[in-house]
Amino acid sequence: MFVDCHTHPLGHEGGKYSMKKLRPFVESGLAKGLKGIGFTDHEWYKDSFDFKVIEELRREYPEFIILMGIEIDYTPDREKEISAILSEKPYDYAIGSVHDMDSWPFDHPQHQHKYETMDINYLYERYFALVEMMVSSGLFQLVGHLDLVKIFGYRYQGDLPALIEPLLQKVKDKGMVIELNTNGLYKPVKEIYPSVELLNSCVAHQIPLCLSSDAHQANQVGRDFDLGKKILTDLGCRRVTHFSQRKMIFTVF
Repeated sequence: MFVDCHTHPLGHEGGKYSMKKLRPFVESGLAKGLKGIGFTDHEWYKDSFDFKVIEELRREYPEFIILMGIEIDYTPDREKEISAILSEKPYDYAIGSVHDMDSWPFDHPQHQHKYETMDINYLYERYFALVEMMVSSGLFQLVGHLDLVKIFGYRYQGDLPALIEPLLQKVKDKGMVIELNTNGLYKPVKEIYPSVELLNSCVAHQIPLCLSSDAHQANQVGRDFDLGKKILTDLGCRRVTHFSQRKMIFTVF
């Protein structure tokens, strides 16, 4: 029923796209009843992407949707570089993500200690300002793990939906998608990205949503999508989307 829109077959180890590398991700998706998968490794692996392998997979699994995307780390000074990367190959879609604030890789466990020295509200405000800049760039179709800044459990002290209201309006105006990313359940915060509270705001803004596992291993494909479906249903959302050739395709459930 669902397409897993965010997976990393090269994970953190790298390598090259091959049938041996990608086929287990497809087989895992099929075993879990998915209708498709999007491969979205990070841009630093872009020279290892092989669209011939993607086409071969599509021929081998004609009833399964196989998409080729990319996840790119956004910083304001990279916009020209990012535009050039996206023009190199015919990606079905691009995920824009913020993993770095002012040269601090804030979601990396080795750099977690810096949270103890920072004003947490300021960090949230700075993070979402960067996400808003990413959205405004017009370079991407999908917002990756919207509230990633919470990864280690540090919480904003205030009205978070109000803080991101301008951002969500910009997401809607740009025609972008926000993912329900289940990988947060396996991080210290132990919560989906974004939180149910923020997902409710997304639904209220009628922003299209998709389901993502952020799988770095084949057995993680489609992980906790039953929970994702229940959360969306409880919020009154009965459809999800994915991209093909940068066009949105909706699935009603």
